Amino acid sequence: LRGHEGIVNAFAFTPGGEYIATVSADCTVRLGRTGDGAWVRTLSGHKAAVTHIVISHDGTVLASGAADGTV
Repeated sequence: LRGHEGIVNAFAFTPGGEYIATVSADCTVRLGRTGDGAWVRTLSGHKAAVTHIVISHDGTVLASGAADGTV
C-alpha cells in the first residue's frame, strides 16, 4: 500500500467498509477511506514495528499492537 515507509504487516476494515486501517514496520498506523483511497490519519507512537490491528464491532475503537509488546 502506498503511504507507509515500511512493509504493511496487517490491515482491518471498519464494519461498514468505509475505512481501512493499516499497520507497518515503519511504526505507524494509517487510516484511509476505501472509496477514494485517501489517507485521513496517521498515528505514531509505537517504538517498534506495528504488527496487529483490530477495530471494534461498532467501529469506534481501534487498537494496535507492536513488536515491543505495546498496545
